[in-house]
Amino acid sequence: MADPKAVTEEGAEVMDSNGGVDHSSLPTPGREASELTDDESAVYVQAQDEGPGDVQPSNGAPSVSQTILVKGAAYRTWQALIYYCYTGQTAFAPLKSRGVITARSSEHDSDATTCTPCSPKSMYRLADALGIDALKDAALAAIRSDLSKENILGETFSKFTSKYPAIQDMEVALLIKHRSAREVVQEFPVKIQMIFRGEIPHAEKAHADFMQRLLQI
Repeated sequence: MADPKAVTEEGAEVMDSNGGVDHSSLPTPGREASELTDDESAVYVQAQDEGPGDVQPSNGAPSVSQTILVKGAAYRTWQALIYYCYTGQTAFAPLKSRGVITARSSEHDSDATTCTPCSPKSMYRLADALGIDALKDAALAAIRSDLSKENILGETFSKFTSKYPAIQDMEVALLIKHRSAREVVQEFPVKIQMIFRGEIPHAEKAHADFMQRLLQI
């Protein structure tokens, strides 16, 4: 099994049984980790159905009643998720596009200094796959707080943004707000040329959304 620490935070992929995964590749529940092939190296969780007396966790973590395959989630993300499930607290590292290293706790927590900070993008993927809405909201808020005129264009046209409508909607709105900033004006023609040359096809939807909103101003 691959070393989970080797997976990059923002480059991790998360897949679940409801997200288009080839079900034939899912590991059979009950198999030992040593029986998994390299292609199946993953973490999967199987929880019991809720009984009439079961209580939902107060931190928003769901009672899962199905097997969910999660591939490529970074070690720090899993560590932060486990800490969140026990305490309701989490901490996020800044976006790499900001170029800073100071970690922040989630907005609804007053003290998460003992939690290992993880990428908010990686946590958003994992929380989305597991259906933990409160944690998704915290990760989205952390992403939004790191966006500025210096990095909004690159983030809006990123692969990560193209996969999540809520992220794209938030970032396109901020790009509209910063559309006249020098940093955006200088870099925008470069990004458009890259889209037209097919170098960043994932950015086409965000570009179309941006142009539609711009025409409505």
